[in-house]
Amino acid sequence: MGFIIRFALKNIWRYKKRTIITFVAISIGIAAFIFLNSILRGVHYESVRNFIDYESGHLRFTIRNSTGRCPTRDSWSSIKV
Repeated sequence: MGFIIRFALKNIWRYKKRTIITFVAISIGIAAFIFLNSILRGVHYESVRNFIDYESGHLRFTIRNSTGRCPTRDSWSSIKV
């Protein structure tokens, strides 16, 4: 086990340019993933919030007529409250 670690460290220090390029590439990839993941989570959160605030709300009440169906817009005028 000690040989493998020594061998890996020796190769890391031997090829400094390749090590730096690899480290930078991996860092950019991880940063891009974190950034895009946070953007997508924010978009999803805002979409759900907007749907609740402007479309349906948390609860939805419907008026049913005597047949048990929701009335059409034309029959709303005949509903007595």
